[in-house]
Amino acid sequence: MELVAITKSSALATPPASRRTSQAVALSVGTSNPTLASSFGKSGSGQELAAVDRLQHALQDDITRSQARLASAAQEARSGFGLLEVAIPVFAVIAGLLVLLGLERRIGEYR
Repeated sequence: MELVAITKSSALATPPASRRTSQAVALSVGTSNPTLASSFGKSGSGQELAAVDRLQHALQDDITRSQARLASAAQEARSGFGLLEVAIPVFAVIAGLLVLLGLERRIGEYR
């Protein structure tokens, strides 16, 4: 229990760099200081920017492939509607005929 309290108090005493940066960005945006806010984006190295670019391209490729698969699946799903346009009326007629056949037998029993 004490260890948790110590950890929490030490975490509050020294926030991580990401939290300090986000607080500074929020403060600069709140004070409408675009120079200070734009300075936060320049600290990244070329490796970080290249990694972000690779990630962005990979995500865009995945999104494009997923959209193509979705469009293909939607087209395949539409292909069965022609059969349903015929099958549903046929089944409705068959069901109606079976009902009439059943009613005819019951009417015959009562005569």
